[in-house]
Amino acid sequence: MRPPGYICLADLDPEADLLVSDFLDLLGERFGTLDLAWRDGFHQDPHGSITKKDVMEACAALGYAHDAEKLYRCLQTSPGKQLITIWDIDPACSRTRKRGFEVGH
Repeated sequence: MRPPGYICLADLDPEADLLVSDFLDLLGERFGTLDLAWRDGFHQDPHGSITKKDVMEACAALGYAHDAEKLYRCLQTSPGKQLITIWDIDPACSRTRKRGFEVGH
């Protein structure tokens, strides 16, 4: 349960929330954490970026049940943005890292 006064993606766009949540769940099932998925699945360090092609390939490999094109648009932080970072996918992860803590999802 979230604190009063907070808005989450599900409040604004339930479909986008489902697309992103299911993708993150699949990454978690396969790799354990988003950090490990980024490193072992996408072969990127925390400062690296992934492309639309990377997202499409990951969806195919994971057996993602939804529209991968829609997912990619949901992961873009602004229309037309070509690269996605780990911080775009999980801003809370970014804040945790900035404080110098290990991230585990």
